[in-house]
Amino acid sequence: MKLIIEQRTGIPSILCKDGGTQIIFEEFSKAIDLALTKIKADLEAKLPQGTSGNLKKSLAIDKAKSQRRGKLISGRMYHRGYGKRYAGVVEFGRTRGRTRPPKGALVKWLMSKGLSEKEARRADYPTRKKIGERGTEGKLVWARNMRLYKQIAEKEMGRAMKNFVRRISTSAKGRRRLARLGL
Repeated sequence: MKLIIEQRTGIPSILCKDGGTQIIFEEFSKAIDLALTKIKADLEAKLPQGTSGNLKKSLAIDKAKSQRRGKLISGRMYHRGYGKRYAGVVEFGRTRGRTRPPKGALVKWLMSKGLSEKEARRADYPTRKKIGERGTEGKLVWARNMRLYKQIAEKEMGRAMKNFVRRISTSAKGRRRLARLGL
């Protein structure tokens, strides 16, 4: 499961002179990082806890990077390690008759339900078999909240644009350029 936020700058070239490009990349990179941080906090609150909490711990953010060719700035959030495999199963569930959970994967969970370790090991296979036969329902945490995450990203991009215009307009040249564009 990945969430990628990209911004193609589309800023008129007249504003990109005299350090304008650097300001654009700084502001939009900050906005993407802030949006991803807010989305990560929201996701961590909404993801199911599970027995180990590894799914929440596996969320990672790659800081926004800019590619000057094509004027693209992007950052991403994703699951790493064990959570990478497990995230898809939690999000979309398991279909009936498909693969079972791996051997020993449910022992901790069964123990959290009140079984001793020996009983949990004994119950692991029949539980995995039942899950394989019946499947599980997906939680759809990412999918159900995509509209909210898009709003968060758009709000931060709007804020970045305002900061960009404010920083450009501090110089006399910048004010003249903004006036030529009617801003």
